[in-house]
Amino acid sequence: MIAGFSALRALNPDLYYQHVQEDQPLEWATFWGFMVAAVFFIRAAILEREKRKLPWFAAGLAAFCFLVAMEEISWGQRVLGYSPPPYFLENNYQQELNLHNVMATSLRKQLLGALLVLYGLLLPLLKRIPAGDKLLTTLQITVPSPGLAPIFAMLLGLLIVYPLRYTGKLVEACMALAFLFAALSAADPLIDEPTERAEPIGPMPWLVIVGALSLVIMLGLGSALWSRAQLSADPAVAEVAATEIRTIEGDLRKLVKDGTLSCAQHERLNKMAKLSKGDRLRKGRFRSLTRRGLPEERAEFFIDPWSTSYWVRTSCNDTRDKVFLYSFGPNRGRDSSKWKLGGDDIGVLFRVRKHEARRAENKR
Repeated sequence: MIAGFSALRALNPDLYYQHVQEDQPLEWATFWGFMVAAVFFIRAAILEREKRKLPWFAAGLAAFCFLVAMEEISWGQRVLGYSPPPYFLENNYQQELNLHNVMATSLRKQLLGALLVLYGLLLPLLKRIPAGDKLLTTLQITVPSPGLAPIFAMLLGLLIVYPLRYTGKLVEACMALAFLFAALSAADPLIDEPTERAEPIGPMPWLVIVGALSLVIMLGLGSALWSRAQLSADPAVAEVAATEIRTIEGDLRKLVKDGTLSCAQHERLNKMAKLSKGDRLRKGRFRSLTRRGLPEERAEFFIDPWSTSYWVRTSCNDTRDKVFLYSFGPNRGRDSSKWKLGGDDIGVLFRVRKHEARRAENKR
């Protein structure tokens, strides 16, 4: 997976950029990887319960995988098209209903790295130490197969080195598969106490592994296609978005001429407004649309009619600034490349020539 996406990034950066975005097969495969893992961890918990054990660890892993899966798709926000509570619009940098994006990026990476070390590397290591094995058995902790340790180590290395932009997306997808394999092993009904079996159990049959991988891939592709097909465009709503974009364009042109718009950025418009100097964008023509029926919440956080954020990309030089303003459109997924509108996205690309006084200021 890493090699394939690295090649895609080198050969076709625009296509790579599109495939690591929300609601693409990669994200849906991550969702289904964790969700199927949750089902098998539940199965493992049931097996442990039948042996009169307290399946707290397997049940906890099932709950963890379910939580991560739902966080990955923001609890269905983009699919269902609902607007999250104001707290998440204000404090979640992606303006989505999930907890992990409320945290700082560095903290999220640290927690992810700690998870890879503690679950994927430390537990198998303790299992090989007699005293550690005894402790894990007493606590009834289900240990992932040592054969998965190289995968967890590789993912940790990728997270530290971060060789590609959006490496985190690839790490999450691979981690979903690693947890899926761990869940398959834990839920294998043939695995019992060492004293109760005549001979060691061999590796999981390849049929099980290939079947699980195929299921996750098919569900990922199918979900990506379904989430797009169900969101048909309403011409009236699309025209509302086009009108709002033209209004925002007027506000952005003024900011460019004033030299208060942040350069070389690609952000949600709400964050761009915070980065820009002054408060012109928040009090501009777009905000005035509330007098014509624009909901206050959409106006305050720059939300489009489909409950997703307006986005803006800027590029600056000595003579003119280039601005790309767009909405994800009715399918609530980014179809555009870096500077080209695509799919059902609605937007505008424009350039603004700088005034002589501002060019002199930039040179200073």
